[in-house]
Amino acid sequence: MIQVNNKNFQWVLAALLFTAVILSSATISVYAAAPLDVALKGSIVGFGGKQWHVIGYNGTGVASEKDSMTLLAKDSFYTTKFDADGSSNHYSGSNLQTSMTAAYNGLSSQEQELVIARDLEGGATYNDGSERVSGEAVADASFWPLSVREAYLLDATVHPYRSSKHWWLRSPGSNDTRGAVVSENGGVDGNGLNISYDRGIRPAFKLDLTSVIFSSGAIEGKPSTVGSLTTAGSSAEVVKLTVKNNEQTLNVIATEAQATQTGSNIYFSYEDATTGTNQYVSCVLTDQDDVVKYYGKLADSSSTASGKLSIPLSGVADGTYTLKLFSEQNNGDNFTDFASIPVEMKIMVSNASGRINDFGGTVLSDNAGLVSIAGQSITAGAEEGTSSAPRTTTVTVVKSVSSISASDIIAAEGARLSLYSDSGFTTEEGVSLDMGSENHLYIKVTAESGAILYYDVTVVRGKPPVTPTLTMIDIKTTLTAGDEKDGQSVATASVGGFSGSPIGYSISEGTLPSGLGLNPSTGEITVTAAADLVPGLTTTVTIQAEHDQELATAVLIITVRPGSPTESPTITVAPTILSFGPVRTGSTYSIFLTIDGLNLTKDMVYAVSGSSDGFSLDASLWNEVSGGTLQVTFHPTQEKSYAGVIEFTSSGASPVTVILSGSGYASGGSHSGRNNSDYSAKTTIIVAPVAQPDQPSLGIIRGKVAGTNKQATFTVAGSTVKTALKKAQADAKNLKRTDFGVGARVELDTPSTAELTVTLERTALEHLVNGGSKSFELAGTPISLAFDRQALSELQKQSTGDVTIQVTPVTVPDVRHAYDIRIGFMKDGKSATVTSLGAGSVSLSIPYTPAKGEALRYLDAVYVDRDGKISYISESAYDTSSGSMVLRTNHFSVYGVGYTLPSKKFSDIESHWAKGFIDYVVGRGLFVGNGENKFNADTAITRGDFVTALGRLAAVDLQEYTKSSFTDVKNDSSYFPYVEWSYRNGIVQGIDNRHFAPDQAISRQDAAVILQNYATVTGYKLPNLGNGVNFVDVSNIGSLYKTAVSAVQQSGLMEGKSNDHFNPTGWTTRGEASAILYRYIKLTIDPATAQGWVENDAGQHLYYKNGKPLTDTQTIEGIPYFFYSKGILKTGWVKDDTGDWRFYFGSRGIIGWWDIDTDGKNNRYYFDTNGKLILGKWLQIEDKWYYFNTDGSLARSTKIDGHEVDANGVRKDEVSH
Repeated sequence: MIQVNNKNFQWVLAALLFTAVILSSATISVYAAAPLDVALKGSIVGFGGKQWHVIGYNGTGVASEKDSMTLLAKDSFYTTKFDADGSSNHYSGSNLQTSMTAAYNGLSSQEQELVIARDLEGGATYNDGSERVSGEAVADASFWPLSVREAYLLDATVHPYRSSKHWWLRSPGSNDTRGAVVSENGGVDGNGLNISYDRGIRPAFKLDLTSVIFSSGAIEGKPSTVGSLTTAGSSAEVVKLTVKNNEQTLNVIATEAQATQTGSNIYFSYEDATTGTNQYVSCVLTDQDDVVKYYGKLADSSSTASGKLSIPLSGVADGTYTLKLFSEQNNGDNFTDFASIPVEMKIMVSNASGRINDFGGTVLSDNAGLVSIAGQSITAGAEEGTSSAPRTTTVTVVKSVSSISASDIIAAEGARLSLYSDSGFTTEEGVSLDMGSENHLYIKVTAESGAILYYDVTVVRGKPPVTPTLTMIDIKTTLTAGDEKDGQSVATASVGGFSGSPIGYSISEGTLPSGLGLNPSTGEITVTAAADLVPGLTTTVTIQAEHDQELATAVLIITVRPGSPTESPTITVAPTILSFGPVRTGSTYSIFLTIDGLNLTKDMVYAVSGSSDGFSLDASLWNEVSGGTLQVTFHPTQEKSYAGVIEFTSSGASPVTVILSGSGYASGGSHSGRNNSDYSAKTTIIVAPVAQPDQPSLGIIRGKVAGTNKQATFTVAGSTVKTALKKAQADAKNLKRTDFGVGARVELDTPSTAELTVTLERTALEHLVNGGSKSFELAGTPISLAFDRQALSELQKQSTGDVTIQVTPVTVPDVRHAYDIRIGFMKDGKSATVTSLGAGSVSLSIPYTPAKGEALRYLDAVYVDRDGKISYISESAYDTSSGSMVLRTNHFSVYGVGYTLPSKKFSDIESHWAKGFIDYVVGRGLFVGNGENKFNADTAITRGDFVTALGRLAAVDLQEYTKSSFTDVKNDSSYFPYVEWSYRNGIVQGIDNRHFAPDQAISRQDAAVILQNYATVTGYKLPNLGNGVNFVDVSNIGSLYKTAVSAVQQSGLMEGKSNDHFNPTGWTTRGEASAILYRYIKLTIDPATAQGWVENDAGQHLYYKNGKPLTDTQTIEGIPYFFYSKGILKTGWVKDDTGDWRFYFGSRGIIGWWDIDTDGKNNRYYFDTNGKLILGKWLQIEDKWYYFNTDGSLARSTKIDGHEVDANGVRKDEVSH
């Protein structure tokens, strides 16, 4: 829909031919209430001097949205190379992108404003069926080439262009030096051509339609003659647009009485018209459906901004029209025309005579306020005993008419009003009007400017004034506490003597008793909250009724008497229906019931019936007398539906039943998720699985957010946090883990695209701080946050009232998955924010899936300040287990994920197991190479290099160390200040009192001691994550080293070597040191990152869960993985227990297409969604058929079952005989 002057129209892209009323003919298209039926096949639009195919419109076709149209150049602009040096088919920075930008820059600035920019995502690969580009993403692309997928959406007749040549698409071809094209015969070629070839460009773009007024023929579509109207006829093949533009101006004034007299012209004066080349004052006449019936250029305003207009009506059909006048710039064939916002008025045409029925302005009223024009009538005030209109305005009656138009009552401010007689004479004394009845008249209005306008109106004669009254009718103004019901009536209003409605009601004196409310529209007083009625009070209130300036009041006395106490025993349970939904067999899901007992004479008891094998109850927080909470756990063991009932009873109380339901599904099965509609908040509380050693026991609050997929909210109530911490404390006590403390975690089901606002009630924050909570976590949100104890204390100290945590997805150029994080509260009635947590900190976890070709260790967390400056955070890392970028901070702003290639590239680590770790630490400046483009990853690291890396990680102030304590460490050496720092702080000792031996290699057990000392000095306690391994060579670990080795191994900093050996006296290599520092940085951000996938110091992969490596066959994220008895992952080709082949690359189970070198030959394979190799059969993938040989390799350039298979493995449609 296109918005034009507050009216909605659908645009029909079909130009209509105008046949001249007075002079020559022209073509023009129109608005009409009909659906677009030709826009996506054969329609052509002139724009920017060229012609364009319509390939998308209003949400259909290519890249189209509401109120927009997508256009593709009909012909090639010129030819260019995709990439001049032929090295890469990445679109960003290519010659093809430069050509698109140059084409866009060829538009006028006004036409450029109509182009809607589009973001092109990066990471496209050959034949991936996406709309992305290869390489980096491109933001705000104005003109862009089509993708392969978009080209396939087009009608085939659009593919070729006039010169019958190939033209470039933006999708990558079958290798890095090829780009996809549309061939000269119109076929889409995804394999593509060499990117150094010169081929045509056909830009596409999105056109904003919200300001379009009408369309006309693109070639000589508007008449060239000034002073005539043309009328609509048949269609034209190519159209162009006339669009509103704020630079165009026009002011129109109705001038002479000829506007209502018989004749063939209507006259106006105009001023402030835009001047310049090809500038005109023009108009259109539209019918009641806003369809353009006539168009004309009325005046040439190229050099004159004011003048008179004459609109010829001879030849215009009788009827009521909307006249739209505007200043217009005619820019010629295939260029957009620009116009001012149209000035509109109603025109009635009869026998070539026109009358103006409606002209813009404000409401007319006289000084006394007794005559006003508004809506559809003139209401005249009256004085007692007279029937004449007031003399304070010039009003005289002339003749009655049988009917009036419904839209005839607007006049300019400051105008004079007159009534005309049959003979045309006025009378100054006024005329008699029937009181209270309608009188149909002609009205003449003379404006201050002298303009004269005529109207048909209805004059209503007012009745003599009456004093308004209000009476409050007593329904039940004496109430009894405990006996009343919500919604019952107390008193109703009755009014009289008011001149009209609506009437508003309010309390002018006194205050209604608590529990009562006044309806401001009806005046009725009702019981709104019976439970809030306070007995023993008598209240007097004054109710006021008001309409315009008329007021009336009434006094009402309300009494609330004490009621009799209720002693009946009752049981209340909430909720009474527990629907667990689908839960995977072998898993559990818990919900808490809240039970209250009131005035009970006997203990409450409960009984479970139905599918009791699927449900269990924990009554540890429940009391038989007062109630409390009852944990109901659903633990399905079979794929079936479960149903049960819990009945609560007590003598004298009505029994209460709770209905239980749920269903079990096997792992890998499907169950429905939430749809895209609005939803309400819901909360359940459980205890987390057994916590890791050294980590607090957590009470889990599972919540369903309220709101929509765009904006979601959730409130963490104080009672909820209290219950969660109580459950965690009980769990810690049972497991003898009270020394490690407790915490709370909120797990939400927030949509990834939603802006989330979490409100932490003040009582919830106080429970966390006063209850000694070690942490408070928010998970399942757009990003995850974990506040430590100091951060919670700082929040309590800085804030007042409830605290809000707001996470908003934002778009920042060159930043992936950016979020604006704000913490606020209300102070003195105003919003305030927490910008810093002082000594406290928050761990952030930002979900992100790396694009194809992105190396994990090149990813960094970034901080964006309020000026848009991007800063990389060195102490951040990508956690493969959670698929998130993790970091720690103590202030809030915009955080996201950045990607930067390391400044150093080494020729000797491309295939090394520690390459990723090396890239990470080198990128952060902790290590450097040897100056010969090599890193020497398998060389032992020296004492000097290791303490230098640690010092750089600790951001040591080098100015504090000016003199060496060792004779073999010179003051001018690069590692001198770091050696001195490590020695003075007790991290590393010298080999004797005078020597440090900076070039001496470090053993693995020495590295363990240094790491433990470093953690102690920097204030970090190494966590015990339970990753304990009994090394077979433990006896070789020196007695002074065993504690340190155990600490660094159980924290995940150092892993074993092959076959469960630690090799304590072996040298620590530079590659191993890189891995150790990478793990340390991740660990200090979030200890949980030591779980999940881990790479040991031999480059082998393990998966840790609850502190232990998994063994045998395990399903991780839906894919089976196979581990040896010691937890080492089987990689490469693996045959499972059912005989199916699978392939594992690193810790990744392959799904979909994968190329593998076998016997020196590169073969392509396909693995289904479960990771199984497809072999010995045909398989349809998307819309193409492929055949896979008995060894699983893709058949190419051959014939199978009579079908020809091309070089890409795609089956041709024909069957060969």
